[in-house]
Amino acid sequence: DFISLAVLIAFVGALVILRVRQTKEVPATISHSVASSPNSSLAFSLIMTVFFPLYYCFLWFWLGPYISAPTIFYVLLVVAFLAELIFVWAPASGRTKRIHSVSAAFVGLTMILASIIIFEAGDSVSDAARISIILFWLITVVTALSFLKRYRKHTFIAELLFCFAFLAMISIVAHT
Repeated sequence: DFISLAVLIAFVGALVILRVRQTKEVPATISHSVASSPNSSLAFSLIMTVFFPLYYCFLWFWLGPYISAPTIFYVLLVVAFLAELIFVWAPASGRTKRIHSVSAAFVGLTMILASIIIFEAGDSVSDAARISIILFWLITVVTALSFLKRYRKHTFIAELLFCFAFLAMISIVAHT
């Protein structure tokens, strides 16, 4: 998980930095940064198509058995994986913006549902993992608030925190 996450974070970070340098402002969302040009959108789609299956394999073959996950966890992974493929290949611009938004929101929802399943996994989840899950839930609330019109200017940072908190939580669960 560490290698695929490092590559994804470095790549998305580079796209965001390039976008900020070009426009001199922070993008509204991660998706707007990635979809800022056809080249960045294509590069993002290709990288995600290669590296996110590796991450899903980590969830399936390491995390699931490690926490003795119920069958619903694996069903959720399959559905999330398919939704992820849709949103990475449907840019957040033009005619595919709605498809991108719905499938990305669905993946976000599966992240929350996965955290609930992991939390309920019983004794196999450490106290540190439970704390990381609760912190993820708190960040989820903050992220949800960022979608309110009054707080829209903070959506980009909230999305980054949400994604980072999820990935950190999964790593803590899987390695404690």
